[in-house]
Amino acid sequence: KPITFFEITTAAAFLAFEQNNSDVLLLEVGLGGRLDATNVISQPALSVITPISIDHTQYLGDKLEDIAKEKLGILKTGVKAIIGPQVEGISQLIDSYATALNTPLVRYDSEWSVRCKQDKVYYRGSSGVHQFSLPKLDGAHQINNAGIAIACAETFWGTNISFSAIDKGLRKVQWPGRLQRIDLPLIPNDWEIWLDGGHNAGAANALVHARVWNDRPFHLIVGMINSKNPKDFLRSFKGIANSVTGVAIPNDSTSLSSEEICRAARCLNLENFKAKNVSCAISNIMKRTNTPSRILICGSLYLVGHVLSDNDLL
Repeated sequence: KPITFFEITTAAAFLAFEQNNSDVLLLEVGLGGRLDATNVISQPALSVITPISIDHTQYLGDKLEDIAKEKLGILKTGVKAIIGPQVEGISQLIDSYATALNTPLVRYDSEWSVRCKQDKVYYRGSSGVHQFSLPKLDGAHQINNAGIAIACAETFWGTNISFSAIDKGLRKVQWPGRLQRIDLPLIPNDWEIWLDGGHNAGAANALVHARVWNDRPFHLIVGMINSKNPKDFLRSFKGIANSVTGVAIPNDSTSLSSEEICRAARCLNLENFKAKNVSCAISNIMKRTNTPSRILICGSLYLVGHVLSDNDLL
């Protein structure tokens, strides 16, 4: 069977990290975990399970429990696992799997917790309660993400942890393609262009609640690969977005067509349009409205990567 793009890039990444004597390798799974190309590491320093949501349904199943079972394939006997916030049924499933494998768990709202109060992040873990600066990333979901990262650092470094370094990291963190506002040529200053690589229902829900979008006309430009469900993704934007423009991801044979994106939008009674690329989509939106508006380009990290690369923003 021919090697996949993800498999060959994973192998290349392993080689690059080995040749550059890296101190720590942060390895993110592709889809799932149990049969993932990244899951060849038999004894990682830590395992991490972030909030599990519906994704990769054509490979993992359309039930959250089935997807979770695949994700739990990264758990290893005796290797501590940091667990982010989960819905109740999934938390119980994780506990059951961990018990059977003798996997020590460091769980949200049990061994660690995090909250935001008065523009500060308060983290409670094995070393007590610590106060940090807010992460330099938009969205309430980034508080939980920060908590997961702190729990990983605390568990990994133990008593050698530097909380001042963590605070500096939160203040200076940058994540291209995640709620990133960009400036593009020929776009008036009173218009806003945003990028986000979110591509599933969980990401869409986090996006919608990350900031106020519809205090001015708000338009989506969406491109997705065919392992995603555009209707599930777009559902969170119903009643918020004024329109959806579907585009195909450039040079990607797995991309959904612009018509497939629009078909999903029509099912949700969202006004929809097709465009041959992102530039045309922006131009068409500007022609349809004379009011300064906000545009969010989303649905795929591949699409966002093209936008950043085409505009020399990488």
